[in-house]
Amino acid sequence: MESVRVAGGAQSCYKRRHVMSDALRPLLLGLGLIALVSGLLLYGDLPNRNRHLARPKAVATSPTPTATQTQAPTVSPQTEPIPVALMQAVATPLMDDALRGLVRALDERGYRDGGRIRFSRFNADGSADTANSIGTMMVGGSYKLLLTFTTTSMQVLYRTNRQTQLPHVFGVVSDPSASNVGVKKLPASGADKPAWMAGLGSMQPVEAIFRAAKKLNPDLKSVGVVWNNAEINSELTVLVARKICAELGITLVEATVQGTSEVGQAADSLAARSVQAIWTGGDALVASAMPALTSSAARNGIPVFSNVSGNAFQGSMFDLGADFEEVGYAMGQVAADVLDGKSTADMTIKNYMPERIIINYKAWAAIRDRDAWKFPDDFVKSASIVIREDGTREDRKVAAKGPALPAIQKPAPSAATTAPVQPRETEAARVARLRPAKPPGAPLAQKWKLKVVTLVEAPSIDQTYQGMLQGLKDAGLVEGRDYEVSLASAQGDMSTLSNLIDVAQQQGDMVMTITTPALQTALQRVTTKPVIFALALDPLLVGDKGTHTQHRENVAGIYDRSPFEAMVKLLKELKPGLKKVGTLFAPGEVNSLNFREEFGKAAQSGGLELVVEPSTAPNEVPLAATTLLGKGPEFVVQINDNLHDATFAAIANAARRESKPLMSFATGFIKAGAVLSLANDHFQAGWDASQLAARVMRGESPASMPYVGVSNTLLAINLNTAKEVGLSIPAEILARADEVVGDVPAAATTAPAPAPAPATTSAPPAADSAPLKTGPPTLGPGGRPWRIFIMNYNDTLPAEETTHGFVEGMKKAGWEEGKHFTWRMASGHGDLATVAALVDQAIKEDSDLIVPISTPSLQTALKKWPENLPIVFGYIGNPMYAGAGKSYTDHKPNVTGLSSVSAFKEMCAVLNEHFPHIKRIGTLFTPGEINSVYYADELEAAGKQYGIHVERVGVNAAQEIVDGTNILCSRGIDAIVQISDNLISAGFKGVAKAAKVNKMPIFSFQSGQVKDGAVLAYSRDFHDGGVEMAAIATRILSGTSPADIPFANIRRTRVIIDLKNAAEEGITIPEALLRKADEVRNKP
Repeated sequence: MESVRVAGGAQSCYKRRHVMSDALRPLLLGLGLIALVSGLLLYGDLPNRNRHLARPKAVATSPTPTATQTQAPTVSPQTEPIPVALMQAVATPLMDDALRGLVRALDERGYRDGGRIRFSRFNADGSADTANSIGTMMVGGSYKLLLTFTTTSMQVLYRTNRQTQLPHVFGVVSDPSASNVGVKKLPASGADKPAWMAGLGSMQPVEAIFRAAKKLNPDLKSVGVVWNNAEINSELTVLVARKICAELGITLVEATVQGTSEVGQAADSLAARSVQAIWTGGDALVASAMPALTSSAARNGIPVFSNVSGNAFQGSMFDLGADFEEVGYAMGQVAADVLDGKSTADMTIKNYMPERIIINYKAWAAIRDRDAWKFPDDFVKSASIVIREDGTREDRKVAAKGPALPAIQKPAPSAATTAPVQPRETEAARVARLRPAKPPGAPLAQKWKLKVVTLVEAPSIDQTYQGMLQGLKDAGLVEGRDYEVSLASAQGDMSTLSNLIDVAQQQGDMVMTITTPALQTALQRVTTKPVIFALALDPLLVGDKGTHTQHRENVAGIYDRSPFEAMVKLLKELKPGLKKVGTLFAPGEVNSLNFREEFGKAAQSGGLELVVEPSTAPNEVPLAATTLLGKGPEFVVQINDNLHDATFAAIANAARRESKPLMSFATGFIKAGAVLSLANDHFQAGWDASQLAARVMRGESPASMPYVGVSNTLLAINLNTAKEVGLSIPAEILARADEVVGDVPAAATTAPAPAPAPATTSAPPAADSAPLKTGPPTLGPGGRPWRIFIMNYNDTLPAEETTHGFVEGMKKAGWEEGKHFTWRMASGHGDLATVAALVDQAIKEDSDLIVPISTPSLQTALKKWPENLPIVFGYIGNPMYAGAGKSYTDHKPNVTGLSSVSAFKEMCAVLNEHFPHIKRIGTLFTPGEINSVYYADELEAAGKQYGIHVERVGVNAAQEIVDGTNILCSRGIDAIVQISDNLISAGFKGVAKAAKVNKMPIFSFQSGQVKDGAVLAYSRDFHDGGVEMAAIATRILSGTSPADIPFANIRRTRVIIDLKNAAEEGITIPEALLRKADEVRNKP
């Protein structure tokens, strides 16, 4: 079986029935909506995959795991398949290589998907926000073993899994010891690593590839690199590259990127700077856009060489890197050990680098200066794969270099348990009961090529596909003898979908479609091959002009219509006197209009009134839900469509406030606020479709097979949510449920008593109330004024206040502008390439002191500013994270300055003392800013000390802030407590606007945000911070070494309260807090 996985599956959308893809057909909301809200949906559906099972007789809950409980995590023996989940950052051929190795190792050890394990794979498609959501979902699901490919995925899961501490095995990682995941060194064992983690590092052979390049072209003097400085693995390889290039006399020309769309342009810019070649290291983002990079290089006639072995298939001239299939295989051995029962705490994390060389003569023949590049015989002989000039491939058997893998141990039979365990019914077992399998029959007259095509990837789609695979086997067909099957996804792109359908028709004997757009495209383009569909709207609604029995001759399948009549019957059973229900719908989505109409008919037939309310965008949903509730429905029964699947939590929040039960047609939403769901069984739908396919393969015509709906539904109930809204679920309904989420004991939800903050060695030193130390005025070289270059990453109020304070502080210290110093301030306007250019400009202007304001500015200065010149930084979350040193006292000798760690503990203390009803707070953060991630972590840690839960939503661009805030407000929070970072500070007005619509109060860590809507700010005084930075600068310019000046935190904090903002949000400010405030605005 071949599985073609295309990026975007996990990100595109999560747990939505056929309508989640059908909504893409009108393209009115666009794919951007799906990507924006995918993180919210990702949390909803995973339990549906692994809890598609018969409800156990007793519902039990477990206390929150503690560190002592999970010091030696293992996977317990089970009588049903063990749920295992894998997350990867992007979808690339190399990830597929690693997956093949991983699956091969697990298969050899007896852990085959669908047998002893149930394997789920998730792809963040390069989105940090989606990755965070996947991580949260994986940890919160029923998985027993978590796997990650790539450094960024490992980092995300480390953060989300620190409390739960489920067994986590990682691979395809450069250096885990430099990735801030608690691994102190390599090899790492015992106290040098988290007890719940195991895996392999595979540091790319950067030095070796540059030595090889120099050997191939002795005149090599200039090499370019495109890299993403938000990836620690990429930074590690670039650091090594800088060092080896300096040794070899090569100039390394760098271009940083933040998104895949920038890669081609960055490569063009390198070519414009006359580099002789482009090198790529361990960068996941660049790897996902490799065709854009190699296309640019080809246009400009320059070669690409790569440490990612396999990029040669996408146009690089030669690769020297890890054989990722072997890396995946080694990782699979570790995972199998864990599944066998070995504790991750007893495992050692090592580096494993099985090197593989690939030579691409076709790419060599296309470069401008190919005569300068010659492949020596010994290099060619060491190559594992050679691509000839005509594009043909020669595979050679060359033993991979690297340490030998441990011998494969056959798993011993599980010991008998002391008491019999009643197994839960699996999906396959349930389907077998509903549709008994046939024994293998006689071989078919031909081996059929089955081409399965989908618009996107999502768990509901995967369930359908798995049902298809199981159904083919249960129909008595044998894979490899009677058929071969492949799955291809269009990654949400309609033009790609058309191409995939064309290829499927040309190369396959049967086209099988999943999702409505795939079916619709097949109806338009496939005429000569049979088409079998599943997880799609009724074909009569999307192009077939016939009837359910008289339809297109080459088409048959299982359409996906929500069980509206069964839901009406169930609701009336739940509440016999029920009269009115309500739902939201999306006027721009055909499937939503259809479902509204169908549900309306079912409701009317059952004697119910259906009230509806339209909404057309995510930011409209909270208000639309409130308006709907104002129409008096007794239950909200939300139909499935793209928009409202994506914003379901906002609907749940509104329903919860009005104590109205919320029902759904998607099982996953019982974890997102629904009391009850009645949903089609997608595994069964795929199984049913494969039975039709088997009949066609045995000679029947699709024309003889009526279009029918899914033959089974699943009922899921959340007793916790039902209790919250005062709804009692009758025992007879509970007895029929396929899944029940039990009530959590009150003791488990009791907030811990506030505890004093423990002292930490990493915390900034306590505030010093002594007068500032300044240096006497001096003159610069040659008697000229000292030249000071102030540089900020973005135009934010803290940056502006810091700058003003700095200039004022210089003058207060007696330094005259124009005589003793001159200064210049420049902004990168949120663009890292511009910030890098600013450092170059500061050097060109012969500046004596650079003053970076914000973490990205400091990071850039540390890389480019001469080490013999001083740096004084400010407005930095954690200077150690930025690379300025090991601690506040042990730092780089030319660097010092002020951090601005927000008053997180003080803020949580205020909330605990003066606003005791606030127990759930939310914050936006920017995953790409290390200071933002650090602040979010610190706020969460401070909240725990006072029994306050923190919800986090990641945003990656200014245009995501408003919708991110709406998502945050939909998660049942009591207030927003917004951390400071460059992106969100610049776009705070968007936070305030969305919060106002949602009637959500905002507490802030920046005084300037009070005027934009915050109720209270507990802020560091950035103006005073600038004054303190100036005092440091005067000491340095007077002769004190930065090495002798410890880092410090801004000394002064201020509490500012706006009574008007408080009143608008229904917040009463206690007198005791007003007396403590430094400033109270808008007094009556």
